[in-house]
Amino acid sequence: MVQEGDVNSSTASQMGNSNNSYGYQYGDNNTSVASQEGDVNYSYAYQRGDNNASDVDQTGDNNYSRMVQRGDGNNSMTSQDGDMNRSNIRQLGDGNGSDVDQNGTANISDVYQYGDNNDADVYQNGTANDSDIDQVGMSNYANTYQNGSMNDSDVDQSGTGHDAYTTQNGSDNYSWIGQSDAPSN
Repeated sequence: MVQEGDVNSSTASQMGNSNNSYGYQYGDNNTSVASQEGDVNYSYAYQRGDNNASDVDQTGDNNYSRMVQRGDGNNSMTSQDGDMNRSNIRQLGDGNGSDVDQNGTANISDVYQYGDNNDADVYQNGTANDSDIDQVGMSNYANTYQNGSMNDSDVDQSGTGHDAYTTQNGSDNYSWIGQSDAPSN
């Protein structure tokens, strides 16, 4: 754990074999928590700015979590229970929030948010589900819930003021939502 700044807090707890947890915090009043139970789990958290919070909880084997937050007042939570789950979160801007919860085997989630006050929630339960949320702009919101196996959901929002919801139950479902506001001249 590397920390530069004032009133930063970082906690890591690991039970099992060959687990790795890395944390980097630059700024003030940042909090990072990582908890891993199982074998061969990997957790990485990078925060630059003030008043950011990250929380990673992984139970099982061969899980991977990566969080990068730049800006102020960002909050990111990842919970993975099972084996071979992957979560990759990048948040650039201020006041962004993300919550990824994956239960099962080989689920993949990528969240990228650029701008301010974006919010993304991903809940996946089952096997080999894939969700990708990209948001650029301000106040975009996306919520994806997938239950089953081999479901795929992509959400791409650009501009301001978008909402997107996806719920899929069963197997081999695909959903894509793309919303964009063109800049005015």
